[in-house]
Amino acid sequence: MERIEKRKMDRISALPDSLIGHILSFLPTKTAVSTSLLSRRWRYLWQHLQDFNFQLDQDDQDQDQDEGEGEQYHWSFVHFSAFVNGVLVQRRNRDIRKFRLLSSYAVEGSFHERSLNYWLLAAIGPQLQHLDLSLYVVGPYNFMWFPSSSVLRGIFSCTSLISLTLDGLICVKNISSVHLPALRTMRLSIGGSFPMDKIFSGCPLLEDLYLHFNVRNTPKINFPNSLKRLEVHGCKLSTPREVEVEIDAPALEYLTFFLFIGLSQFTVNNLHNVKVADLNLCPRECQGEDHLYYIHMLLNALNRVKKLHLRSSTIEGILGAPAFNSPEFSCLLHLELECFNPTLIINLFYKFRVFDIFAISCDVMA
Repeated sequence: MERIEKRKMDRISALPDSLIGHILSFLPTKTAVSTSLLSRRWRYLWQHLQDFNFQLDQDDQDQDQDEGEGEQYHWSFVHFSAFVNGVLVQRRNRDIRKFRLLSSYAVEGSFHERSLNYWLLAAIGPQLQHLDLSLYVVGPYNFMWFPSSSVLRGIFSCTSLISLTLDGLICVKNISSVHLPALRTMRLSIGGSFPMDKIFSGCPLLEDLYLHFNVRNTPKINFPNSLKRLEVHGCKLSTPREVEVEIDAPALEYLTFFLFIGLSQFTVNNLHNVKVADLNLCPRECQGEDHLYYIHMLLNALNRVKKLHLRSSTIEGILGAPAFNSPEFSCLLHLELECFNPTLIINLFYKFRVFDIFAISCDVMA
């Protein structure tokens, strides 16, 4: 009777292997592999996974009081590398559908780069749909990953890829060509320069873009007109730099625009479908007639927005222009301001002829 009761209670093991494998695909790979200890039936289920999530962060660091900091980081990555290699070798399904790699450590020498290149070559294939690489360094080593030419070619010519994230210390400036016909979501937040125009031109169906860039080597950005969601963060440098930006996206619905830089030229067209906008366009050190004109241009292009969030520097730029003519926001329902000065708020309402405000939020911590 007890055995019968246990069987009734173990409902997960009663599921078919395919469904259990689907459940395991949502777990970190280390956790999924550990389920092999549950019972004989579970021993090899993880080997049929097509989705992999490898993570090495500070929680996984080897703790040894007798070793220096550099040695601890070294052995943490060595053990992590052995685990990843073991999983990739023992998997029975050769086609990887999703591959996520998060690593916070680096080691001296070529071992780190060879490991990364090997893992990526194993992941890239005709079934790969989601690729997420986040590489940072916590510790004594300086590191920038320069993927091999075969890895770069494999990533940027993967015709099945739907989403791509490159985050951290990754250099992709030597891309020869880009052909990502199925890509719809891209997140780029990497060190060094990268050929934006070449990347964007090879993604004809791109709809969702997050871009964090360093203006030092980025003189011009033309965003794809297929975008539906765009989030841009321009990196602030110690020396003034300027960049040329062009947005022509008739399908765009969500816009987040944070530019902590100077603009040499700013062109916006066909933003009439934007529903939600969050703007921080004019830092104090960049204020001037041109930047005030760019704010005016962008607000006019967003005159059908329903929810508008204006950051404090943008508000100061608007109020600093005595002849600023605000557009009519006939569809606006929600206005959010990062401003705690009542006088500024009243002046802003005077300049913004808003007829239907659904909610106002004043963030005093801005």
